[in-house]
Amino acid sequence: MANRSHILMDFKDMDTVTPDEIHNRLKAHRYTLRNSSLAPEENAPLTQAEKDMYDQHNLPGNPHPLMLRLPAGILFILGMLLFLVLMPIFLFQPKVNIVTEKAPWLLTGIAVAIKIAWGTLETDVRMIEPFYILSLRHASPKVLTLDYTAMAFGWMPIRALMNGHFLVALVGLGSVLAEVLTICCTSFANVSGIDFTKTPPPAPQRRGENAINAGEETFRSFWISFGLAVSILFFLCFVATSVYSRRRHAFLPRQPSTIASILAFIHQSKMLYDFVGTEGMDNDSMVTRLVGIGKSYGLGWFTGRDGEMHCGVDEEELVSAYKHGEDSKKANMPWNKSQAGIQI
Repeated sequence: MANRSHILMDFKDMDTVTPDEIHNRLKAHRYTLRNSSLAPEENAPLTQAEKDMYDQHNLPGNPHPLMLRLPAGILFILGMLLFLVLMPIFLFQPKVNIVTEKAPWLLTGIAVAIKIAWGTLETDVRMIEPFYILSLRHASPKVLTLDYTAMAFGWMPIRALMNGHFLVALVGLGSVLAEVLTICCTSFANVSGIDFTKTPPPAPQRRGENAINAGEETFRSFWISFGLAVSILFFLCFVATSVYSRRRHAFLPRQPSTIASILAFIHQSKMLYDFVGTEGMDNDSMVTRLVGIGKSYGLGWFTGRDGEMHCGVDEEELVSAYKHGEDSKKANMPWNKSQAGIQI
């Protein structure tokens, strides 16, 4: 939607800047969608309140989403391991079991917190995966149209598995299992696990002096729920460890979480020529066209349409890969000058 748009010139010199800087540069502009393309809107001036509406105030330094950073990952994994240890203590220790009797929502509440945190992790992994593949260089043109963020819950891990993106598939499966975890922990409310350790299993009794604290659970259903909860927590810890070992490093100058952030990656890309006339195409038609062109794509430093060095997504061959904290634009200044001398 931007290959014929004049708004790309608004992103000059914003290859590696932060989202806050992009916002401050663009906050006085207004844009519209016209004829399936992004275009500037100059007939409706902005008020100061509208200019300041989307101020972000992101933390500088690490361009990764907070949930993909190592400190957050360590706390998250330690939290799940702690819950893995505390859950049997709450259920099987008589003195501690009083806590769950007084607060039957406690285990369910912790499980819901884990599910919410895992959902945030999954959202971040979905968002950055296409850009991670591009950062590895020479990616298939299909990656340019890959969007896990729009895929339905439950279908995403299946689709990622079909694409060969196993880490994304495991994270998506973890979201499904996190829902199961909350159901299992809900069944532990008002239940004393000690009653289910007796052999033979206790028979249902009416409430009285010898009644067991079994709630709605049977011997079999309790142990199935407990086994599932423990297995799911082990699985989530394993997948989370894999995510933080493979995706915690910064491979982008900023998060690709907004339209402006992505446009700043492509505003001088030569690959825009491949998208001329695709405004009205659906995803499948665009994939067919790009595959027919036969190019590969990557994320890094490249010579743009203006003849200068830029950081973003473009067709291969790129000049160099992107390394966070290194300004390859300055490093390649002699290369640019020699090229300019040859052209002259």
